[in-house]
Amino acid sequence: VGMTGFSGCALTASTLQCWGYDHYGELGTGVWPPRDEPSPQSPVGLGAVTSVAVGTYTSCAHLTDGTVKCWGMDWYGQLGDDRLLEAGPQTPPTTIPALAGLSRISMGGTFGCGLDASQAVVCWGSNLSGELGRGSLGGYPFPPGPVVGLPDPIVSVSAGNTSFACALTSKRSLWCWGTFFVDTGQTTVGSPQPSPVEVPVATTIAQVAVGDGHACALASDHSVWCWGANNTGQLGLGTTSPSELTPSRVMIQ
Repeated sequence: VGMTGFSGCALTASTLQCWGYDHYGELGTGVWPPRDEPSPQSPVGLGAVTSVAVGTYTSCAHLTDGTVKCWGMDWYGQLGDDRLLEAGPQTPPTTIPALAGLSRISMGGTFGCGLDASQAVVCWGSNLSGELGRGSLGGYPFPPGPVVGLPDPIVSVSAGNTSFACALTSKRSLWCWGTFFVDTGQTTVGSPQPSPVEVPVATTIAQVAVGDGHACALASDHSVWCWGANNTGQLGLGTTSPSELTPSRVMIQ
């Protein structure tokens, strides 16, 4: 199952179905003009699916034949192709050759990331806030390129609904880049950080998930640690402070 703030998709066996907001072709049904769809619908022409990455306005699926198909908004190059800023969205799924061979794809708001064959992180789409991790700000680089400055190898990557991403190394250290809210001791909090920096979490990390301006990590001891925007209590810390700049443990009862 993959969910965003507007839509969701679920994979049953090898069949994908999606529902919800469909104003930019997020459901992949090929239907235009836009409308909301409360019932699950199958994206057209997908074939057998092994995994799906659901972004804010764009989704991508791995197929059993090894190809990657994507659909939805492509105004920032987040489909991973060179259709940047074309007039309309990609409503039916389309094969993206530049993403072939990538694994563990994660789609954010205006960008996406995945792992290549060497377990290095590759990102594509908007780089206005440094979310592609290339050491610079600006533009919509094509084709997809590597994040610069991450230790090797990487076991997973999570792209947020806003403009930052985090990667987990094989040694279970956590690195993030883009515009995020955490005190690393190296950056100005909330400013664009186009190069990865290590996030100081006081335990060994097993998984990480990046949301809309905040992130949470699952530790190997099953504890949960969260940081970032907290204006609606999204960190689960019992407060509604504007933000929490240090990863803090969520006390789950």
